[in-house]
Amino acid sequence: LAALPPATARGSAEKAAEASNVAFVDKLWQVESGQRPLGERIADAIMRALFRDGFAVEGPEDKDAPQAEKGIVPALIWQEGVGPEGSSQPKNDLQENRMVALQLLVTFLS
Repeated sequence: LAALPPATARGSAEKAAEASNVAFVDKLWQVESGQRPLGERIADAIMRALFRDGFAVEGPEDKDAPQAEKGIVPALIWQEGVGPEGSSQPKNDLQENRMVALQLLVTFLS
C-alpha cells in the first residue's frame, strides 16, 4: 500500500487517462471529408478477414471444397454439421486464423 500514490494523484492520473481514451474514441468515429470514419473502416476490415478466402474460409482454388448448393456456400459456414451434406470441418490453419480474427474483433469492440 505504501507504493500507491496519494488518492489525489491517482484521481488526476485516472482523469487524464479517461480524457485520453475519450479523445481516441472521438478520433475513431470522426467523419472526415467524404471518408468513412476510421473505426468503421477498421471494423469492416476485421469482418472481411472473418470470411477471407484462404484465411478463414477455404478458397475457391480448394478442389475438396463443396460447391454452392441451394444458395448456400458450405465453405462460409463455420460449424460442422450445419449446411448441405458433404460440409466438412476446415483445416487447422483456418481454425487458428478464425480465432485470431475473432480475438481482434473482441479487442476492437472492448
